[in-house]
Amino acid sequence: MDETVWSKLPAEMFVKTMQFLPPVRVLQQRTLSKWVYQATSSVSFNHLYWKQRKRVNETWLLLVQIDMKGSFKDLSSYDFCLEKWYRLPRDNLSNLNGRIDVVASAGSHLLCKGEFGNLPDKLYMCNPLRGTWRELPPMQKQRREPRVGVVHVQEDPADVDGDAFKVVVAGGFCPWGHIKFDLSSEVYDSRTDSWKMTESIPEDFVPCLKFFQYKGSLYSVTYGIIDDAICARDVILYNLESGIWSKVQAAMPEGLMQVNVVECNERLLMVGIVRASSIKIWMLDDSAKNWEEIATMPPDTFNEFAKSISSNFSCTSTYSIGKGMFFNPRLELDHKQS
Repeated sequence: MDETVWSKLPAEMFVKTMQFLPPVRVLQQRTLSKWVYQATSSVSFNHLYWKQRKRVNETWLLLVQIDMKGSFKDLSSYDFCLEKWYRLPRDNLSNLNGRIDVVASAGSHLLCKGEFGNLPDKLYMCNPLRGTWRELPPMQKQRREPRVGVVHVQEDPADVDGDAFKVVVAGGFCPWGHIKFDLSSEVYDSRTDSWKMTESIPEDFVPCLKFFQYKGSLYSVTYGIIDDAICARDVILYNLESGIWSKVQAAMPEGLMQVNVVECNERLLMVGIVRASSIKIWMLDDSAKNWEEIATMPPDTFNEFAKSISSNFSCTSTYSIGKGMFFNPRLELDHKQS
């Protein structure tokens, strides 16, 4: 919008209008003047703005690419409402210490893990839209290469400031070069800013790679040697309320080499490569005891898709362009920047 048009609006009407703009547009308008920046950076504005955005229920697709040194190479996001791509600022995020990996999204935040050789790993929470971040408190058990997952928590939908999260850390190697694998688990709660030890992960659950959030629990897939090939063995879950690990009782389809567990329309889906020849989708039935096959990628499409992937794939992007995930764009990070 023309600056002359904005300048003619009464201050109260101007601020009210800004509450209905997409996040990227608000950031652009902040450059108009110092007064605009201050008005749209206040606690009261952000409280009302987030309340308005909650009604829109906007979700973006975020693609993250990390370079060989572990720094953010590219952050790109797609707005489904406006059908437009945005390149997000990454300068502040590039200052994160260690070799960085993006673990998952939780509401408007990204959970990142920093690796430091034989030293304990560190965890960070980032707001990719604002380029702000903070380091989480040290875990009670120092560890390297643990399995990490995050769950977005909002107990009261009417609470616009309830953008809380819980982080689950399970297993990992002891730091300072020790080979011993620690099976202990612990949970971080952003509302108390503290860690709490919980039930250890069962030893046969350890070969899991990453967690997926579904209805307040974390799901993962374990792998093992089946018929001289590495195949998916079980789908496991961690219940945040009870703090207990368990297996999904449904038997796994045969020949699954790579698997992603995702949520769609409040149902749990499993997307996997079968014997390196096709990609299929299964849905967990209401009894949670059977995986029902619901779709198969056509052979020609699979052959074309397989050319673009390396040793792994994601349901939201291919391996060659980085990790893909969904997040809710929000202007402010709930915690102070480090």
